[in-house]
Amino acid sequence: MSFGWSVGDIIAGLGLLTKFGKALREADGAKSEFQDVTETLASLEITLSFLKEQCELDEKAREAEGQMHGFAPSARTAVLQTQVEMIKKPVSRFLDEIEKYDKHLGVSSSKKFFSGIHRKSKWAFIIADKVRKLQADIATPLSTIGLLQQQITIDTIEQLRKNISTDLCDALAKSLALNDTTSTTRAPLQPAFLVPYTSNPLFVGRKSILASLKDCFGGQEKVQARAALWGLGGSGKTHIAIAVAYLLKDEHPDTSIFWVHAGSVDRFRQSYLEIAQWYQIPGIEELSRDDLLNAVNSWLLKKDSGRWFMIIDNADEGNIFFGGANADITLARYIPDCEHGATLTTTRDKQVAVKITKGRHFFEVPRMDSSESQELISKALAGVAGSEQINKLADLLDNLPLALSQAAAFIQENDLEVEEYLELYTEGDAALVELLSQPFESQGRDSGVPNAVTATWMISFDYIRNHIPRAADMMSMMAYLDRQGIPSTFLKSPSESTITFKATVGRLRSFSLISGAGENYEMHRLVQLVIRKWLETHSISNKYSALALKAVSDAFPVLEFANRVTCSQYLAHAQSVLRYKPSVLEERLDQAHLLHLTAVYLCSLGNFKRSESLARQAVEIYEALLGDLHVKTLNTSHTLAKILQAQIRTVEAKELHIKTLDRRQRVLGAEHPDTLASMASLAETYRDQGELSHARLLLTKVNEIQNRNIGTDDASTISSLCELANIYSLEGELGRAEELLQQARHLIEPVRGAAHPDTLNILYDLANLYTAKKQLNMASQIHQNVLEERIIMLGEGDPLTISSLQRLGELSIARNRLPEAVEYLTKASTLRSAILGEDNLDTLQSLLDLCFVYWSLENLEKEDEVGAKIVQILKNIQTKKGELVISPLGRF
Repeated sequence: MSFGWSVGDIIAGLGLLTKFGKALREADGAKSEFQDVTETLASLEITLSFLKEQCELDEKAREAEGQMHGFAPSARTAVLQTQVEMIKKPVSRFLDEIEKYDKHLGVSSSKKFFSGIHRKSKWAFIIADKVRKLQADIATPLSTIGLLQQQITIDTIEQLRKNISTDLCDALAKSLALNDTTSTTRAPLQPAFLVPYTSNPLFVGRKSILASLKDCFGGQEKVQARAALWGLGGSGKTHIAIAVAYLLKDEHPDTSIFWVHAGSVDRFRQSYLEIAQWYQIPGIEELSRDDLLNAVNSWLLKKDSGRWFMIIDNADEGNIFFGGANADITLARYIPDCEHGATLTTTRDKQVAVKITKGRHFFEVPRMDSSESQELISKALAGVAGSEQINKLADLLDNLPLALSQAAAFIQENDLEVEEYLELYTEGDAALVELLSQPFESQGRDSGVPNAVTATWMISFDYIRNHIPRAADMMSMMAYLDRQGIPSTFLKSPSESTITFKATVGRLRSFSLISGAGENYEMHRLVQLVIRKWLETHSISNKYSALALKAVSDAFPVLEFANRVTCSQYLAHAQSVLRYKPSVLEERLDQAHLLHLTAVYLCSLGNFKRSESLARQAVEIYEALLGDLHVKTLNTSHTLAKILQAQIRTVEAKELHIKTLDRRQRVLGAEHPDTLASMASLAETYRDQGELSHARLLLTKVNEIQNRNIGTDDASTISSLCELANIYSLEGELGRAEELLQQARHLIEPVRGAAHPDTLNILYDLANLYTAKKQLNMASQIHQNVLEERIIMLGEGDPLTISSLQRLGELSIARNRLPEAVEYLTKASTLRSAILGEDNLDTLQSLLDLCFVYWSLENLEKEDEVGAKIVQILKNIQTKKGELVISPLGRF
């Protein structure tokens, strides 16, 4: 019999193993950190010693061939040959890898070697990692070789009984009995432990899931206990299963424990073959695939097989378990169902978990909590300190175990500090995806499953793409939206039934790729980034970024009061899809449409810089694709002029309004509603420049045409009426101004209601008019009512609500109610600073008024505090070459 190793090779290997085992036992912390490693090395030494003896016997047998008639290897020798072939390559590779460290283990060189390493035990950790990886590769064949070693010895004794004295035979049997706990009958007396992984020293937490599993497997029901763990790839399902296996081994040593790889039919069969070899089921080598699976299933169903526990790992493809397209087998039928056995399945697919447990005990494996993440990283980095940095890392990686382990491996392999690793992420999403794509060695991971987070998840993406194409489309489009609050409006196609849509969303939820229920969904941040990378890999990213852009562009509403909440909900998605620059004509038009709508909404929030930027982009696209005179180009130009006007950039606004008005007159006619809107806006710029007579004449003309063409109660007619009233007020004709405002109020209240924002705007202007007429009590009462309604209707942070606070502060000063003024102005300045920015002109005005009030109250400390803020703002403005940001003041 030849194993492919010479006796000399085995002796050299034994020498290395002995030397490294001794070095690990002498390393700091060996008793706790490296006990499993030293045990593995010791076991491997025993196995190689046995193989050495077999080689020597083999050589002697060949030399004495023909002399030892009747001494022939048993059938188990052929099985041994197969198992040795399985460990030969990984053991040889391991011995080659550690041989380079041999020169450092001498007495004279060890001190010098260790002094140059960052951590005292770094060498030990390097070797330990290699041993643990080797253990994962050879655990099952190594266990089988141990069993066969005992059985071959028994066969040898039986053969020798025919040729040597009884006394010697009895002595050999007695020697074997002192070391052997295995029966010579077909089924071994000792329970099987066919788990290809060592106990994971980095396993932490998961107490609630372990408790749930204990309850499941500890019940008194007269049915088989079946449980399943499901969740996102990398969430730690396999590591929990390993922990359960070792807990069960310690607490119930009489129970056989099997590990079945379920990533493919072939790997499932290989696992069953190992079970069959353990039980020595007759004729297994000659059985077909289905017959082998059926034979093992039948064997485990027998009570004399003993109590057993089976872990079915990575059962991610439901079609090979329960049938489906292109499936020629259903593995679920070969999972034994009996009272003396139990199963634990791990899967990424909730649907598999539900079916395989018959809808009873299936548990989602969530992300770790912050304390578990911190403990995992600390253990992986050998107790590295700095909890604040570790917490940042855990938050960045969303407490996902595989991502945390991958980060720890990268830090160790590149000799980085945690802070240095965190700095790599400042380069953006591309850097994060690159780091998540780094391969690394991980204890307890199936060698057939990639370790890198990106590769792990891409397996799920590929499965969904091949088996659930509609879900793949939906998932791919969601990758380009904001990850939170994704409305079903963006996802459901018009021709899709609600049942079909819900089922598709359910499949994505079952793979833990999205969460949420009802009408809004959320996608895991890291998953979203990796999906984009996956789409780029398949060269289809442009397709889905365009679909996401169109979905948001079609759904984003025109800004009206009734749509404000929807605009707010969709804003993050609009900003997300607008990061991608399409090249196809239709897609660019979708982009321009969304740019325009988003610019209008941002302007209403006082975010003028961003609003202006988006509006200019929209104008450029429309001019390039549709021309200067197209209606969409003219509408967007009008919006841009309004944004400039809101910032009191009256010269630029006036120039653009005149240009737009001229083009609208030529294209649409002098009395078209859009043309009249341009005329009214131009009149407002005249007002801002102090050209009140020009403004009044233009607005009068607009209002007359509107009354004639669209009626007095139309919103645009009422708006121009209010603007005309403001012109009269500025000209000192307060009676005429009040008359027009009251007329506008009586026209709008029956249509819109007393609390509608348009009605409140008229009341706001009316209160300002009463202030000008020195009717301060009436003005204050109206402003107070408007403030209360605006808080309810618009929210406290809306620019219009803040303007009401400012007016009440100013009125309190005029009425010599200075404590009230402090309250209103403090709130107004704080909100304006937070929402509009410190360099906003209205923020500066609120602070100036507040400083004046503190001066009037002789509160010098507060006066100095606010004054310092004002000085700093003025310095910032000077640094920015006098650029100021102006809020809407209720005029947009």
